[in-house]
Amino acid sequence: MLILPIVTGGPIFGIFLLRSFFESIPKDYFEAAQMDGAHDFKLYYHIALPLCIPIMGTLAIM
Repeated sequence: MLILPIVTGGPIFGIFLLRSFFESIPKDYFEAAQMDGAHDFKLYYHIALPLCIPIMGTLAIM
């Protein structure tokens, strides 16, 4: 009985947690990388991915 709320609510909580985290990253990082010639994949791989490691760890623990 207690597993059901965790299974149904866990992914929804993770989506909102990650969304709020990615919205809190300053846009200046992405704009500066675009001025240097970075494309979408490079923006994700070199800026967003390293910054999201702590939040992914938090989500894994929860």
